[in-house]
Amino acid sequence: MSLLPRPRIALIHLQLPIAMLLLAGFFLDAPDIVLSETQNVQKQSSAAARPAAPTGEIKPSLDTLKARVNAYWSLLARERKSEALQYVEPSRRADFKAWPMPPFSEPRITTLALSPKAEEVSVTVEVRRVFPPPMPTTPFSWPVTESWVFRNGNWFVLAENQAAVPLSTAPGRPIASPLSPPEIAKRQKAIQDALHFGTTELDFGTVRRGDSVALSLGYELAGKEAFGIFFRDPPDDFYVRNLPDRTLPAGKAQIEAEFLTKAYAGEVNEKLTAIISSHDTEVPFEFKLHGFVYAPVYTAPMTLRFLSGEHAKEILVKNISKSEVVINDYLSTKEFDVTPLPQTIPPGGTCTLKVTIVRDRQEKNLIDTLNLSFDKSVEDQGGLDIGIVRNYQEVHQKSQAEELQELLKKFGVPIKK
Repeated sequence: MSLLPRPRIALIHLQLPIAMLLLAGFFLDAPDIVLSETQNVQKQSSAAARPAAPTGEIKPSLDTLKARVNAYWSLLARERKSEALQYVEPSRRADFKAWPMPPFSEPRITTLALSPKAEEVSVTVEVRRVFPPPMPTTPFSWPVTESWVFRNGNWFVLAENQAAVPLSTAPGRPIASPLSPPEIAKRQKAIQDALHFGTTELDFGTVRRGDSVALSLGYELAGKEAFGIFFRDPPDDFYVRNLPDRTLPAGKAQIEAEFLTKAYAGEVNEKLTAIISSHDTEVPFEFKLHGFVYAPVYTAPMTLRFLSGEHAKEILVKNISKSEVVINDYLSTKEFDVTPLPQTIPPGGTCTLKVTIVRDRQEKNLIDTLNLSFDKSVEDQGGLDIGIVRNYQEVHQKSQAEELQELLKKFGVPIKK
């Protein structure tokens, strides 16, 4: 999704397929949709001609849509991006996880625009945004428009990139000429000289899988000016807790973060890249996150990423418990096969399984889940969930500088050498 401002929709044209929704008794509050008398007549005549839906069929409900939109944005506002993933259309989930989340608060639905297709609705949500320094930090309204689609009995958002807009394109700010390389280097050095972190390594030791890990990163920022900050492509389930407007106040302070371990097992070695910005200049600061997440039985890797054209991969199953583990079956769609099964793994032992794609799909970064089941639980663990990504393509998040360069090139602004 894009946080670029878009015009609000004052009048919604209700097309014939939408009559099915209203016939079924799915209504939206009056302030959200404005219908003319002509549209009401069209709605009634179309409804009379439409055959009844089969008994037991789940129909698109606008009440359900509103509830899911509110739940989705509530999770994003609380920076619980991994939980919001369940509301994203499956083919968009891999990209969604890679996109950073600009700061915002107070999301509310302002418009639902019905389309000619009953299973697709354009939803506009208004949020409160704050740009990082040196822009003014007064919150302002910012509309976000996305498409929601009804698939497999529920509504899902066709998420688009939420990356923050380059500062030069902020409302009311003219496009500035790009900086020369010497000026960029000078400003980057000024940032590096002013900001110092207490460590570059965050070690959380050994924790049980599913535990929440509290992390603190001390820093000292000289002067009186705050810097902007966001983490580019952070690990799954890594959240910063005490920087709601994504700024680093001047002085000595701590960045408080939380790391959720549900999606991890075994050794964790992740890279964190904090992008620090000031006066349209960015500097990356690199950190390492490491520790050990204990799970009685786990796989390496936990997610299999199949490139386009790849059909088979091996996965290692490790049993570090004191009990024997028997993998007797698997659950998935009919698009995968797992061999050889069953498998008996002694305490401290391992086994290798082959996961094969038996049906080709064309969608990029298509996400699925494969579940391996045990004949009996081991330390309350009854199986293994393996993430599957098909036709995998890595998503590169452009920096503010790269976005600005493209914008300037688009508008023909000369670039200083």
